[in-house]
Amino acid sequence: MAENSLSGEFRTGQGLYESIENTRLASSDPLYQQDVKSAISHFKKCAELVDKLRVFSANETVEDINTGDLRFLLVESYLGDLTTKLTDKDRIQTLNEAKLYLEQFIRNVELHEILKEEDRKFIEEQTNEVKRDVAKKREEKIARYKREKETKSKLETLQQMLLSFEDNDKEDISREHIMTLIDLFIQKSIEQLISIKQELELLDQMRQTREQSGPSPLLDDNKVEPISRDNGPLLTKDGKRTSL
Repeated sequence: MAENSLSGEFRTGQGLYESIENTRLASSDPLYQQDVKSAISHFKKCAELVDKLRVFSANETVEDINTGDLRFLLVESYLGDLTTKLTDKDRIQTLNEAKLYLEQFIRNVELHEILKEEDRKFIEEQTNEVKRDVAKKREEKIARYKREKETKSKLETLQQMLLSFEDNDKEDISREHIMTLIDLFIQKSIEQLISIKQELELLDQMRQTREQSGPSPLLDDNKVEPISRDNGPLLTKDGKRTSL
């Protein structure tokens, strides 16, 4: 019963997420915000059930996790992404909450040996604020964009294959599909963490400016538009398996 509840909560949350991603509503629209909060609620219930049912064990590698459970590794990544879309709370609080979810997702995929070496290396470089010249940064940006595009294309192909195959032939395709989706969200989460760090730094600069010059309607840090996710280091200077 509980397992069915977990699957149901996940499917509902995932459906809302996809609807939010494809909507034409502005992020400030009450209906948009209502869907975001509803999706967050479903994924929070998922997180509680995953913990209660002990779906994952710390000593499991990805090979030990059955295909049906793999998707639940995405819960924190969905929560992090959705939290960044909230507009009715203090922006700094919202960003820090999203940051915690995304960092937990990255720790989980590393723990279960899903994180690719190129991502682990990139995270370490960002964490340690390794200096790279403009050409190197541009090369990395192009490579990340190309990889994300290829991953999305592969995901679409696998989705079409799942629709055309018989149920008893879907196991391998289904596993590859969810692993590809996890890979896409790893890429997305890393970029979101970069963007969050940049926005938090900007909000802190605005706060300092406001304190020095006095209140100004132009410096409302709850109305700052999210900045580009393509530049800047990740969030901390800690080593492997700590916060990004």
